[in-house]
Amino acid sequence: QLKASVGRYLFMNRKLNILVALALSIFAFPDLCLGQAIDPATGGKIQFNVLMPNDVLIPFLSVVLEGDHYRKEISLSADDIDAKVNSIDVPVGIYRVSSRNGNYYDFERAPFWVRAGTVTKINVFPLLRVRTQMLMADGSDRYQFAPKPKYDSVAVPESRPGLNMLVRYDKKHRANGSITYSSNVAEFRGSLQAVSRGVMLTYDNLALYADKIRFDPKNFILYADGNVVVEDARQRTRANTLVVKFRAGVPEIVRI
Repeated sequence: QLKASVGRYLFMNRKLNILVALALSIFAFPDLCLGQAIDPATGGKIQFNVLMPNDVLIPFLSVVLEGDHYRKEISLSADDIDAKVNSIDVPVGIYRVSSRNGNYYDFERAPFWVRAGTVTKINVFPLLRVRTQMLMADGSDRYQFAPKPKYDSVAVPESRPGLNMLVRYDKKHRANGSITYSSNVAEFRGSLQAVSRGVMLTYDNLALYADKIRFDPKNFILYADGNVVVEDARQRTRANTLVVKFRAGVPEIVRI
């Protein structure tokens, strides 16, 4: 009986120690144990989408989200176009998102500002790296790769510190004080018809996709032409042409 009593005592004491350690862990590291609780007055929400400009979903993507004293890797779902499952609560601040996936070129977009009590929608659209894959007679694989895209970072007058404009393109041409970004690379996006992979321009929560974008740096105006898709905090809109002006660091769509 004495041995049984001692055994029960040691067992109960061990359970008590485990419970005390767990309670102390939750008290000391609430974000780690319970998930990060964000006050709406000091935090906002980021909702990621994984869409090509023609609304074809991109599967099997993960991203790295980084901000001041913040870093998190997130696996993204491609279940639907408005994938609220890809939402995350974060403190107010400037964030960057990047993606490193083997079938795609590294994805970058301009930094964006998460405001208090708001939902910031960010689309992740990396470009395909492998164009074709062929099986050779000796059993090996041979790959044909698409050209790697280029990036231009542009400072925006009167913008919030930490924000800049980022352009992803293949060709750049300067004439008459303007810069024209375009692409001569064709892709198949969910159909048998090849289309230009186009140009992507991002700034804060604005994303602009088009076959060609002309930038007037003197007046800071963007002219997008051909298969235009524009995303902002409110909606995703299609157009043949689009003009965007910047006023005090804020983009304004003035013509569709």
